[in-house]
Amino acid sequence: MRRSFVFSILVFVVLAFILLLYNPLALAQSVSPIPPDAQAAMGQLQKEPFRAHMAFLSDDLLEGRGTGARGHEIAARCVAAQFEAIGLKPAGQDGAYFQRVPFRQLTVEPEKCAVSITENGSTTQLKWGDDFLMRGNEVYPDSSIEAPVVFVGYSVRTPDGSYDDYAGVGVKGKIVAMFGGEPPSIPSELQAHLSALREKLPNARDHGAIGVIALRKP
Repeated sequence: MRRSFVFSILVFVVLAFILLLYNPLALAQSVSPIPPDAQAAMGQLQKEPFRAHMAFLSDDLLEGRGTGARGHEIAARCVAAQFEAIGLKPAGQDGAYFQRVPFRQLTVEPEKCAVSITENGSTTQLKWGDDFLMRGNEVYPDSSIEAPVVFVGYSVRTPDGSYDDYAGVGVKGKIVAMFGGEPPSIPSELQAHLSALREKLPNARDHGAIGVIALRKP
């Protein structure tokens, strides 16, 4: 792992903000109602300027906007220019719109990654890239785990408990296997929130799981 310093700006926050403005009805239906004057202002917004920004920021010329990469830098400077154009005051370092932030880069070495599944005394060795993918570990460069695997659907529980993939399932000390995404039966306003890994992983941990396998549907 190596440490690099790059200029970073909240591009994705800006994109999310643009999307919310683009869909005022979704905001109006949220838990916190928007004041009528704000709703009226959003109703006057035009689609074309937002579409133009989205078209540029998502173009292949920006090469995916990987963190610290050239495309990311171009996107950040583009957003900064829009901030200046609409009169926002810079709050970054040295009077700029940017803040210098340290990042840690993780590099996975496929030849050192292995997953095997043992069932009824027979062991199957999975192949990196064909059968599984694995990300780096920020804390332990070298780690291994061996435990029973339990399927837990989507690893989702709604706040009111009306849907709970862990109901009646014991996962303490085990590895949970879960689908990506969210169950279609839960309310649409909760789907994006509950499908995020930042919600699913703590959910698994809080139930005592010691590992997670994310299953991708075809």
